[in-house]
Amino acid sequence: MNEPTSIGHKPASEKWEFDESVTSCFDDMLERSIPQYRIMREAVFNIACRYAQHKTPIVDLGCARGEALAPFVNKFGVYNRHIGVETSKPMLEACRKRFAGLIDSGVVEILEMDLRKNFPPVNPSVVLSILTLQFIPINYRQAIVQKCFDNLLPGGCLILVEK
Repeated sequence: MNEPTSIGHKPASEKWEFDESVTSCFDDMLERSIPQYRIMREAVFNIACRYAQHKTPIVDLGCARGEALAPFVNKFGVYNRHIGVETSKPMLEACRKRFAGLIDSGVVEILEMDLRKNFPPVNPSVVLSILTLQFIPINYRQAIVQKCFDNLLPGGCLILVEK
């Protein structure tokens, strides 16, 4: 039987990917598999808020369903531009659905973008890379981090979290 289980995991014989079954249970899966997950999310938000500059982009690389971006949208709203970057079509769809009204009003933008090839064409005050680089081949990671720093505004920050 090669169907996903009820919690969204694939049988060992299949390649794991960010498909519909993973997307549907993603937030719960992270919370169950990462010790002190909520504390990490809160720490990232609290630190990044110190560096978020008025009227500048806040970028989330590998935004998935938008869990890291949401508190920034809630706190800063129209005073900042909130940009999520993702490659998984099911994750893009879920994130765009989550922020639909805010996308229509220009507060949020969700980009389909492969970080191995591109970086959002903005100069953010905050760049988040939360549990993202581990899914990118190692030979691309340094260049991605360099692009973050090259585009970051003076006084801004890159917050990088990996397992």
